[in-house]
Amino acid sequence: MNKLKDRMHEISNGCIELLLIEKDFQTTAKKIFTYCKELTGATAGYVALLNTVGDENQVLFLDAGGRECFVDKDLPMPIRGLREVAYREKRVVYDNNFSQSVWMKFMPSGHVDLKNVLFAPLIIGEQALGLLGLSNKEGNFTNDDVEMVEYLSKFIVSALRNSYVYQNLLEKEDLLNQMGDIAKIGGWEMDLLTRKAKWTKGTYDIMEIGYTEQIPGPDEHIEYYLPQYREMIIEAMDNLINKDIALDFIAEATTARGKRKWFRALGKSMEYIDGKCVRIAGTFQDITESIIKEKENENLQKQLLQASRLASIGELAAGVGHEINNPLTIMSGHTELLEKKLKKMNLSELDLTKTILSQKQSIERISKIVKALMTYSKTDNNSDGVLNLNDTIENTLSLIGIIYEQDNIIIEKQFYPGDLFIKGDHGKIKQVITNLLSNAKDATINNQERKIILETNVDANRVVLKITDNGPGIESVVLDKIFDTFFTTKEVGKGAGLGLGIVKNIVENSNGTIEVKSKPGEGASVIVSWPQELNGVLDFSNDVEKTEPLQKKDKALVIDDEEEIRQLMVIQLCECGLIVDEACNGQDGLDKINNNFYDYIFADIKMPQMSGDKLINILSKRKKDFGKIFVMTGVVDEYVEKLPVDGIIHKPFDFDELCDLIKETDKE
Repeated sequence: MNKLKDRMHEISNGCIELLLIEKDFQTTAKKIFTYCKELTGATAGYVALLNTVGDENQVLFLDAGGRECFVDKDLPMPIRGLREVAYREKRVVYDNNFSQSVWMKFMPSGHVDLKNVLFAPLIIGEQALGLLGLSNKEGNFTNDDVEMVEYLSKFIVSALRNSYVYQNLLEKEDLLNQMGDIAKIGGWEMDLLTRKAKWTKGTYDIMEIGYTEQIPGPDEHIEYYLPQYREMIIEAMDNLINKDIALDFIAEATTARGKRKWFRALGKSMEYIDGKCVRIAGTFQDITESIIKEKENENLQKQLLQASRLASIGELAAGVGHEINNPLTIMSGHTELLEKKLKKMNLSELDLTKTILSQKQSIERISKIVKALMTYSKTDNNSDGVLNLNDTIENTLSLIGIIYEQDNIIIEKQFYPGDLFIKGDHGKIKQVITNLLSNAKDATINNQERKIILETNVDANRVVLKITDNGPGIESVVLDKIFDTFFTTKEVGKGAGLGLGIVKNIVENSNGTIEVKSKPGEGASVIVSWPQELNGVLDFSNDVEKTEPLQKKDKALVIDDEEEIRQLMVIQLCECGLIVDEACNGQDGLDKINNNFYDYIFADIKMPQMSGDKLINILSKRKKDFGKIFVMTGVVDEYVEKLPVDGIIHKPFDFDELCDLIKETDKE
């Protein structure tokens, strides 16, 4: 009896140890089943679990005790007979005369002969979830057997419960790993006594370290971070371990495969011994994509701010342009009148004529700069049109050329002799030219002689622009990345790496292509090409004889709030052979139109009381009781271009332009 107790004690300890170290339920159940056979003397039996429906047993394993069993293994084991009693009453039951009992009728043919049987339900909580079956004991089953089996079956139940918990943990771990993969987040733990670390699957993946490779400890992991972050991280770890300040930092590191990534690490102290932190744990997240998007948003905000500033400059340029163009018109008009009077007096050979010519050239230069500034700064609504590339380049250079002259940069123009029409947004094509010239300028900054060549040509029905500098050239490694967003070779604060990326986008959006050719020491060439538009803007200016008087007595009305401009217009239109009236604002002009018929109406835009555009819109809605309307403006504006008028006169203008415009409209 003492030996049985000792053996029972040994088996009990063995079961406890088994539960602690063995994770597989079937292995544990089979071992405990073997203990039950040993203690009870049974020679056969099985362990089964109830199916999800609750009407059949699913056998985990079966021990026939060395006897042959011819029952089909796939045959179901329904809950009936003595098994049903054990399940229903949730207690151990046995029958020592089973072969003669009523339960035999439930046995399938070919089953092992059963002398006696014992069934112990596996109960978790209030529910029987399985069954331990024993049979064919040499003697009879006793109540002592019931007690031993009942006791040992609880270990099987514990193993079953552990199996459920472990499976649930595995499922949760799998779910956690899946979520970690999505969020690019992993877990970590450091034992500060053993100086060893543990990682979750996510951390292995993020750091690109194999699951079987050694994990870097507290001292080694710092080497993964870039040098500029290490001091900060060491301080953060010290604060966590010694001051219990939660860990939270963002830094850039290199993975085991040499890939640079941005990480965010969070951590807290987990265990203390004698007041000293001995274990810390936390999370580790790959935030590279977030950092990139944040930088993109930051640069986008800078671009939006820059766009806002450019818009403000545009408004300022339009206002200043209007204020400059009015006095320019007066200066130009008086200069032209003076020149005509000198010619009539046969004094054209005097030095005074040269002075006047110089003055006219200066006025023309200022006018071109103002027009170029207003055209460049105006808002474009992605309105593509046909433009002459050579003219667009000249227009751009008239605005920024002085900058290059002051830096002693030679701009050599090698233009195609004919028109080069392309389809694109005028303002954006200017932006492309400006940006490429700026890059060429920066490339030559260390040269004693700085030179940029602008070439235009036609090649296979494509218009080609080539900008070449005599800078140091570009290495092939840089060429591969030159159009990448945020890539720049300039110093911090000198450029965000957006220029060529934007240029490429603009060019491709206008069906163009762009490439950069360069070798170290041989300068660089940027080649841009667009499909050639064969039908450009027709120019009838050469069909009109200039400066010839109109020889007619039609009536004209000049409407402008600037008295000197009105007087000049009156003089010049009279020279054209017209009878001229004048009005100081839109309302005054409307009153005169209501009482007179005018063959030509010339109206300024910006005027007090009633603006020119308002007057024009009023006239467009009434019966045509007047001749042709021309608008005079000192601004470049799409709104003005869409007004229902017969022509636009851009200030400052000269006598020839005015006469030519009237002649052209008459021919039409």
